[in-house]
Amino acid sequence: MLKPRHSKRQELLNLIRTRMLPTVRPSDSARTPRHALRALGLWCALLPGAMAQDACSAAAAWPLWEQFTQRFMQDDGRVIDYTTAQQHSTSEGQSYAMFFALVARDRARFDKLWAWSITNLAGGDIGARLPAWQWGRNADGSWGVVDANSASDANLWFAYALAEAGRVWHEPRYTAQARTLLTQVAIEEVADLPGLGPTLLPASKGFALSGPDSRTWRLNPSYLPVPLLRAFEKIDPQGPWKAVGTSFQRVLEGTTPKGFAADWVAYQVPEGATRGAFVADPEAYMRQYGLNEAQAAAIRAKNVLQLIAAGGNAYYLAKFAGIFQLDMQDIGAQQTGMTKEAFKAKLVAAGQ
Repeated sequence: MLKPRHSKRQELLNLIRTRMLPTVRPSDSARTPRHALRALGLWCALLPGAMAQDACSAAAAWPLWEQFTQRFMQDDGRVIDYTTAQQHSTSEGQSYAMFFALVARDRARFDKLWAWSITNLAGGDIGARLPAWQWGRNADGSWGVVDANSASDANLWFAYALAEAGRVWHEPRYTAQARTLLTQVAIEEVADLPGLGPTLLPASKGFALSGPDSRTWRLNPSYLPVPLLRAFEKIDPQGPWKAVGTSFQRVLEGTTPKGFAADWVAYQVPEGATRGAFVADPEAYMRQYGLNEAQAAAIRAKNVLQLIAAGGNAYYLAKFAGIFQLDMQDIGAQQTGMTKEAFKAKLVAAGQ
């Protein structure tokens, strides 16, 4: 079921369209839009044809960036939403501001924004944990992380801003941090969904709707700007980004009949999709879901009793019996330790 709302991606584009343009040196203004783009490093990559040409050829000052930083950004690099009682900061706000700082070629504020985000949202180490989504005043009056769950859209913008900063400012440290962050996103926020393949989840937790055995996930198509994915394919060629793009295209085609990307949609695995994946490659399927060796050995042996001993429950074991094409006589034979033929003979002898 779709419930379209004003998406964060749309808010970002609205800001771009209100002439939040980069400052261009006079020496740049006499050059072509293409040369201006090279100086900025990224602007046209995010905008379609005519809009990109207009934006990149503009030699205007960018007062809105200065106004934004004066109204919403502390000197230490924290972006604050003053409309909330918590006066909270979010990973989205931090990452969007880093992108705008990069476009403005404001490296000092870029560094402050990122330093605050690492220290306060990621516990000082982006290699150990993804940035928390929300930071602000807690119910007890203390200041700190309010919601420790991540936000994948913010993490993609963090990574993109860092990667482009590394390229534009020739700073390998930014590039390395972008790759570290992308690795964490791939581990924690990309799930291999049956019928879709590797898919970006909105966060690391809470979007499989009925627990680990769920057949339904909540997704957000507006979280995934396609130009960023294309950039990630080059930054992190071993990552899942091309496959994520293919999955995203399928989600978008299935949820945008009128051409507008919805905020939240539910994806339910088609009936039989998981069974087909298991039959096609049992070993890969077992690795994907983290079965231990005892569980995998029971699957290979098609032994239902071993599966119970390894922690299985009767409901799912009945499904496996169907996949294994085991009938009740097969299961009865396993339970009694007899061959199937001996078990059948015993039933016949007992008049059953």
